[in-house]
Amino acid sequence: MKRAISLITLFLCILNVGFVNPPPLAEAIERPATDGAKINQIIEEYGGEWHIYIENLSNRQVLYQRATKDQGQIASIVKAPIAMLFFARMESEGITGAQILLFIRENGREGLNFYQLLRAMLAHSDEGATWSLLDYLYQPGFNPSKRMSEWGFAQTNLIQRTSTVEEVAKILKFLWDGEGISPQARQILLHLMAEYTDEDLTRLGVLWQFHPEAQIYNQRGSIADETPVVADAGVVVCGDNTLLFVLVGYPDAKNSNYNRIEKTLEKIVSVFGERVCLSREDVGSATVRPMRFMR
Repeated sequence: MKRAISLITLFLCILNVGFVNPPPLAEAIERPATDGAKINQIIEEYGGEWHIYIENLSNRQVLYQRATKDQGQIASIVKAPIAMLFFARMESEGITGAQILLFIRENGREGLNFYQLLRAMLAHSDEGATWSLLDYLYQPGFNPSKRMSEWGFAQTNLIQRTSTVEEVAKILKFLWDGEGISPQARQILLHLMAEYTDEDLTRLGVLWQFHPEAQIYNQRGSIADETPVVADAGVVVCGDNTLLFVLVGYPDAKNSNYNRIEKTLEKIVSVFGERVCLSREDVGSATVRPMRFMR
């Protein structure tokens, strides 16, 4: 059984004790010219159609781009902007500050309060919870599509779950920089995105092999049918650096296997783990203990 998040801990977080605040800007990371070549070689060897955007947020240096403007299925990554819109709707109704936590604990739908629905959607990728929150968003008095356009995110379709990795990156930077929703709502959302699950040692979680104390605030996306989609998008606070990753993999003639696409994603992420996330300690034989928020 996973441990429940302490309401006291969450309340202290909302009071701005700051354990999910962005770190100060770090000095620029030197980007070896071989990074892109390594990723291209991995994709050439293992296959898959890849849409990728990777940036060092510490200095706003783009580390790698591939098919960033191509529309595609992003699967459950779309649940991050859905959660942002949930808080935007609530705040448009005058529920702000310390009222936010009280409201999401005392109100909800279909037998669950809004906090439970948000947690089920973000931490467990529960589809029932997602549609309950979407139903709340599309009630009269709030226009999710209009708000997304006002934020500058007109290419993301919440229902069809399509977007570009460039726009997904903009959405995550918007959230990380504290735009669009209140600091209290942002803290709750990042807290839930950082909650640990059994699958979190895969995809972006491979960075814990290089830096066990890294903090990862991410949203994964998966479709495991005859046309698989394997995706992960998030902000990783790793050593002195804060990295943004958006990776979406689709099948091609060389690679149409879900597990193989996932392993390819992890190899791509590891290119940066070897350099910017390397711990001073020798963690090669150590047990990885991810420093995420436990349930």
